[in-house]
Amino acid sequence: MFNFAFGQQKLTGYYAESREKADLVFDKIILNQVNQSCPYLLFSSGNKHYLIILDRGTHYTIVRANLDLIDKVEIKKVKNEIKPNELLAKAFDFSVYKSEFISFESDFFKEGYEIARGNPTYFVVKDKNKKRYGEYVLSFFVSPVPYNKKVYGYITSTLINMTE
Repeated sequence: MFNFAFGQQKLTGYYAESREKADLVFDKIILNQVNQSCPYLLFSSGNKHYLIILDRGTHYTIVRANLDLIDKVEIKKVKNEIKPNELLAKAFDFSVYKSEFISFESDFFKEGYEIARGNPTYFVVKDKNKKRYGEYVLSFFVSPVPYNKKVYGYITSTLINMTE
């Protein structure tokens, strides 16, 4: 199911497909936005279900979207979260993320993992200049997680709870 590749800049196989589909979903969602250069976080499950959180400065915009087989993006739900939100502030702290792309073959998992179940997920945080942080492809239920465990719990539960 996975083709493995390493390095943040050049990905291949499923990793590249996940990145491309995530960028496509984000580009279609941001297209009609006034501020198109804000930091954002993107989390997807199975390259089908997406959660995008945009840092708007004064608040966060949280978008739940789906991508179908012909790459049509359907926005399912949008909500705004006022600041401060401690967990989202941590999510946008770029200094906590690994700089390299993470998969189960990465050094991060050289000691193994406790849990790896569910759909493959793709995660990335980008700053306003679109630089990638914390990028990975892993399983939906994974332990250890490559960043703050509470932030990961918030993101996964938000994706689930914003589903119809």
